[in-house]
Amino acid sequence: QQPILLDSLLDPRLLYKPPRGEDLVAELDQILEPIAADDLEHRMDSLRRFRHEQMLRIAAADVTNSIPLMVVSDHLTELAEVIVRQALAEAWSELSKRYGQPVREDGSVAGFIVVGYGKMGGIELGYGSDLDVVFLHDGAPDANTDGEKTLSHHAFFLRLAQRIIHMLATQTGGGRAYEIDTRLRPSGKSGLLVTSLPAFRSYQEDKAWTWEHQALVRARAVAGDEKLSELFTESRNQVLSRKRNWEELAEQVVSMRRKMREHLDGSNPEQLDVKQMPGGLIDIEFIAQYCTLRYSGECPELLIFTDTIRILETMESAQLMDLETTQALTGAYREYRRRVHRAALQEQRASIGADDLQTTRDAVIEVWKQMLESAEN
Repeated sequence: QQPILLDSLLDPRLLYKPPRGEDLVAELDQILEPIAADDLEHRMDSLRRFRHEQMLRIAAADVTNSIPLMVVSDHLTELAEVIVRQALAEAWSELSKRYGQPVREDGSVAGFIVVGYGKMGGIELGYGSDLDVVFLHDGAPDANTDGEKTLSHHAFFLRLAQRIIHMLATQTGGGRAYEIDTRLRPSGKSGLLVTSLPAFRSYQEDKAWTWEHQALVRARAVAGDEKLSELFTESRNQVLSRKRNWEELAEQVVSMRRKMREHLDGSNPEQLDVKQMPGGLIDIEFIAQYCTLRYSGECPELLIFTDTIRILETMESAQLMDLETTQALTGAYREYRRRVHRAALQEQRASIGADDLQTTRDAVIEVWKQMLESAEN
């Protein structure tokens, strides 16, 4: 689909060593530097080519076992973060030139962040993953931008979010950078695209369902203002660590898992859906989320990480889960993730034969019964 990427195959020294951190940012800066700031179409196409090239390098390193399985998702997540931050920077620059900055009475500029949920928030992105995001700001309710043409703070941040989505999700000659999913925002599709942090926290404390708190376990700020990112993390942690009725929590988690399987499980008598099957990948993620909601009040270390593996390992180090159980869950999760990655490279749904990984699946099912169904009863 992208013949121009053949150039990337010519130098194996580069192909199998995808860049990280500052090197990744530097490569993107080098690509965009000669392109005029107002040449939006060219910059969007270049952003997409950069994403495709980096994905190719990650996949090449993956299929040749040049990087470990778990590091594949680290690379894919870091790539997405770099691209989202670039889109935010460009959208902010464009809007502030037109309308000025969203300045408060004390002269400070209001903050804006992109919060990653799901696989992005959990540092578990796959090759074909959408980006689940929520947009938050701390603008003043009655203030305007300081340009000749002004917007209210909320209107500025709304246009900012819309511009970011446009830059990433619009189909161009280079395809899309990413599909963007904003349905995890407060009140879902009927809610505002951009929410103030106080309104977000109020919703989480008073109106959110348990499944929304499960989603919050995997949420983290991935782009935007550092101070607002810290305030979001504080709010997240306080919501997640509040005291809960364990039996009700287990009942709600089991109920949600049952509904998901009824609607999403693609298993049949011959093939099982790796994600949705009993004892599958989603069951392990739900176990980790349940553990965070149940135990983080007494074990705040569970709030440090958003990824499933490290949450489970924290449970073990805090002596809330025995080593054998932790190894069974993390081993199964790594195997399932490996299969999901391989299927995604073939643009297929990850599945296994009905008799495959029976011992692995049974071990996860047993933990599920002990931790959730026994607590539910």
